[in-house]
Amino acid sequence: MIREILTNEVYIGNMCQGKIKKPIRRLDKRVKTKKEDWILVENTHEPIISKNDFETVKRMLEYSPTMLKSDDILLRYLKCPDCGSKFYKRKAKYNEYYYCNNYYRNKKCSSSHSIVKSMLEGIVLEDLKHRLNKDVKELTKELVEQNINKIYVYENGKVEIDYKNSIKW
Repeated sequence: MIREILTNEVYIGNMCQGKIKKPIRRLDKRVKTKKEDWILVENTHEPIISKNDFETVKRMLEYSPTMLKSDDILLRYLKCPDCGSKFYKRKAKYNEYYYCNNYYRNKKCSSSHSIVKSMLEGIVLEDLKHRLNKDVKELTKELVEQNINKIYVYENGKVEIDYKNSIKW
């Protein structure tokens, strides 16, 4: 119930209609519609929650509580380039590595995207050094938050970093 309230746009002053439809008028069966098919009218009434707070909560709900509490700097920026799934971290005997959750748990992704944690950190650090033209010694949470939007890991080990627009040259 709380999640429903936190994700309901009515609380930021928008009116949403057409979320549920009855395919057959005489039956009581109701079907949820896709978000693209909703009728959304913005600023119809005074908001209870600010749009900034609403967007912050929306971003927080994308991640699990364990991911938010994690000290891992890069984990919440990793996305699968094929299915868009989040990456998870797994510890093996000698290494820690990140993997596409959708492939390993459900086999619903086209291929197994995974990378060793230390290798990814090295790649991101070198790319940040080159991009910022600074001698960055180590990855910090602040450095990653200020500069990186998403990190995509491909099957062949290639890494693509999507940077935020506000990079200072």
